[in-house]
Amino acid sequence: MKKLSIMLLTILPALTYATGVTGVAAILETITGLFAQLNAIFIGAAVLMFFWGLAIFILKSGDPEEIKKAKKMMTWSIIALFLMVSVWGVVKIMQETIFTGDGSLVTPDLPVLPTVKS
Repeated sequence: MKKLSIMLLTILPALTYATGVTGVAAILETITGLFAQLNAIFIGAAVLMFFWGLAIFILKSGDPEEIKKAKKMMTWSIIALFLMVSVWGVVKIMQETIFTGDGSLVTPDLPVLPTVKS
Protein backbone atom coordinates (compact mmCIF):
# COMPACT_ATOMS: atom_id res chain seq x y z
CA MET A 1 0.00 0.00 0.00
CA LYS A 2 2.86 2.34 0.80
CA LYS A 3 4.44 1.68 -2.59
CA LEU A 4 1.15 2.42 -4.35
CA SER A 5 0.75 5.71 -2.47
CA ILE A 6 4.28 6.78 -3.34
CA MET A 7 3.74 5.81 -6.97
CA LEU A 8 0.51 7.81 -7.18
CA LEU A 9 2.12 10.84 -5.58
CA THR A 10 4.95 10.76 -8.10
CA ILE A 11 2.74 10.16 -11.15
CA LEU A 12 -0.05 12.64 -10.36
CA PRO A 13 1.90 15.82 -11.13
CA ALA A 14 3.06 14.40 -14.44
CA LEU A 15 -0.50 13.50 -15.40
CA THR A 16 -1.87 16.90 -14.53
CA TYR A 17 0.88 18.86 -16.27
CA ALA A 18 0.75 16.63 -19.33
CA THR A 19 -2.94 17.42 -19.81
CA GLY A 20 -2.56 21.13 -19.09
CA VAL A 21 -4.68 20.87 -15.94
CA THR A 22 -4.56 23.74 -13.48
CA GLY A 23 -6.52 24.21 -10.29
CA VAL A 24 -7.89 21.86 -7.68
CA ALA A 25 -11.20 21.21 -9.46
CA ALA A 26 -9.39 20.24 -12.66
CA ILE A 27 -7.08 17.89 -10.78
CA LEU A 28 -10.08 16.24 -9.09
CA GLU A 29 -11.80 15.93 -12.45
CA THR A 30 -8.71 14.25 -13.92
CA ILE A 31 -8.53 11.83 -10.99
CA THR A 32 -12.21 10.88 -11.26
CA GLY A 33 -11.79 10.41 -15.03
CA LEU A 34 -8.90 8.03 -14.48
CA PHE A 35 -10.88 6.25 -11.78
CA ALA A 36 -13.84 5.79 -14.13
CA GLN A 37 -11.56 4.25 -16.77
CA LEU A 38 -10.04 1.86 -14.25
CA ASN A 39 -13.50 0.96 -13.05
CA ALA A 40 -14.55 0.04 -16.60
CA ILE A 41 -11.52 -2.26 -16.87
CA PHE A 42 -12.40 -3.94 -13.58
CA ILE A 43 -16.01 -4.43 -14.69
CA GLY A 44 -14.79 -6.13 -17.85
CA ALA A 45 -12.52 -8.40 -15.82
CA ALA A 46 -15.41 -9.33 -13.50
CA VAL A 47 -17.63 -10.19 -16.47
CA LEU A 48 -14.87 -12.34 -17.95
CA MET A 49 -14.41 -14.05 -14.58
CA PHE A 50 -18.14 -14.78 -14.41
CA PHE A 51 -18.22 -16.34 -17.88
CA TRP A 52 -15.04 -18.30 -17.16
CA GLY A 53 -16.72 -19.72 -14.05
CA LEU A 54 -19.84 -20.50 -16.08
CA ALA A 55 -17.76 -22.33 -18.68
CA ILE A 56 -16.04 -24.36 -15.98
CA PHE A 57 -19.44 -25.10 -14.41
CA ILE A 58 -20.80 -26.41 -17.72
CA LEU A 59 -17.71 -28.26 -18.96
CA LYS A 60 -16.79 -29.90 -15.64
CA SER A 61 -20.36 -30.85 -14.68
CA GLY A 62 -19.33 -34.35 -13.60
CA ASP A 63 -16.79 -33.27 -10.96
CA PRO A 64 -18.39 -31.94 -7.74
CA GLU A 65 -15.16 -30.24 -6.63
CA GLU A 66 -14.88 -28.28 -9.90
CA ILE A 67 -18.57 -27.34 -9.71
CA LYS A 68 -17.96 -25.96 -6.22
CA LYS A 69 -14.99 -23.90 -7.48
CA ALA A 70 -17.02 -22.62 -10.45
CA LYS A 71 -19.93 -21.58 -8.21
CA LYS A 72 -17.52 -19.75 -5.92
CA MET A 73 -15.94 -17.97 -8.90
CA MET A 74 -19.32 -16.91 -10.27
CA THR A 75 -20.49 -15.72 -6.84
CA TRP A 76 -17.41 -13.57 -6.30
CA SER A 77 -17.61 -12.16 -9.81
CA ILE A 78 -21.24 -11.10 -9.22
CA ILE A 79 -20.19 -9.45 -5.94
CA ALA A 80 -17.35 -7.68 -7.77
CA LEU A 81 -19.73 -6.50 -10.51
CA PHE A 82 -22.12 -5.12 -7.92
CA LEU A 83 -19.32 -3.27 -6.13
CA MET A 84 -17.83 -1.86 -9.33
CA VAL A 85 -21.17 -0.61 -10.65
CA SER A 86 -21.91 0.90 -7.23
CA VAL A 87 -18.55 2.66 -7.20
CA TRP A 88 -19.18 3.92 -10.71
CA GLY A 89 -22.49 5.37 -9.52
CA VAL A 90 -20.82 7.06 -6.56
CA VAL A 91 -18.19 8.58 -8.85
CA LYS A 92 -20.92 9.84 -11.17
CA ILE A 93 -22.79 11.41 -8.25
CA MET A 94 -19.55 13.05 -7.09
CA GLN A 95 -18.92 14.42 -10.56
CA GLU A 96 -22.40 15.86 -10.79
CA THR A 97 -22.35 17.45 -7.33
CA ILE A 98 -18.80 18.77 -7.35
CA PHE A 99 -18.39 19.90 -10.94
CA THR A 100 -21.78 21.34 -11.94
CA GLY A 101 -21.30 24.48 -9.86
CA ASP A 102 -24.76 24.69 -8.37
CA GLY A 103 -24.62 21.34 -6.55
CA SER A 104 -27.77 19.98 -8.16
CA LEU A 105 -28.03 16.49 -9.50
CA VAL A 106 -29.11 15.97 -13.07
CA THR A 107 -31.77 13.29 -12.98
CA PRO A 108 -33.05 11.63 -16.11
CA ASP A 109 -36.69 11.95 -17.07
CA LEU A 110 -38.87 8.99 -16.24
CA PRO A 111 -40.35 7.20 -19.22
CA VAL A 112 -44.06 7.78 -19.71
CA LEU A 113 -46.58 5.60 -21.42
CA PRO A 114 -48.18 7.11 -24.50
CA THR A 115 -51.82 7.98 -24.16
CA VAL A 116 -54.30 6.54 -26.59
CA LYS A 117 -56.85 8.94 -27.99
CA SER A 118 -60.20 7.38 -28.63
